[in-house]
Amino acid sequence: MAEFASDGYVMMKDFAGSALRQLDPPGSARLSLPKDGHGRLKSALPGDPAEPVAVSSNHHRTGAAATHAGRDALAWPWVRWFLSDGRLHAAIADLIGPAVAIAGRWFDKVPGANWQVPWHRDLLVPVAQRIDAPGWTGWCEKDGIAHARPPNAIGRARCTARLHLDPVDADGGALRIRPGSHHDPDRMQPAAEVVLPAAVGDLLLIHPWLLHASRPARTPTRRRVLHLEFCSMDPTPVSWHEPARSTAFACEVGLRPPPECSPCPM
Repeated sequence: MAEFASDGYVMMKDFAGSALRQLDPPGSARLSLPKDGHGRLKSALPGDPAEPVAVSSNHHRTGAAATHAGRDALAWPWVRWFLSDGRLHAAIADLIGPAVAIAGRWFDKVPGANWQVPWHRDLLVPVAQRIDAPGWTGWCEKDGIAHARPPNAIGRARCTARLHLDPVDADGGALRIRPGSHHDPDRMQPAAEVVLPAAVGDLLLIHPWLLHASRPARTPTRRRVLHLEFCSMDPTPVSWHEPARSTAFACEVGLRPPPECSPCPM
């Protein structure tokens, strides 16, 4: 899509609204994590027995963001179900070519966990282990997982899909972006700011290099977002941490409590 190349984002309205309303009816707490950062999630994979599956968030951190955000979303059954949707991968392929999901994050903002996100780019990617490879820089650990900034050719071949499970407007802390700022990942362009309100089921496709931020909600309500990152380039000799293949979730991910996290740049 031309908008993605020029502006760095595309909003696909009501991409999964009807499916989400069946999976997570109004008033349900199925797609969430409780205060302690742990939960039991009913399987959402069609045909699977409805056995609860243990999930965990970054509960070892401190502050409101710690118990309402998680990095292990690729392991969750309903995320696997969403990743099996061919429309999602067709939309991603239209932008960057056939791709794999390389990271999954979960945000659950509620009135008691209403944090601010400053302007930033998503420059780092999760990988299997640290390797001294040309062009890979900024090595660190997040939740015990190695992260690094890939060479620009790989960084450019990425796309993030943000699925909205709740409506959000400017007063509710909707995402703010600077269109076109993804063209040069090392420059803070003074582009005009745009606020992106969203409805349940809207899918925002955004380049990870696009400058983005969000304010604390002025009228706090719940705001759940599934954040999936895709890449269409092979990172060899580096390996992705836990890639999910394009037509089906082919990688069985182990569910485990995250270890202690080392400080890492955004």
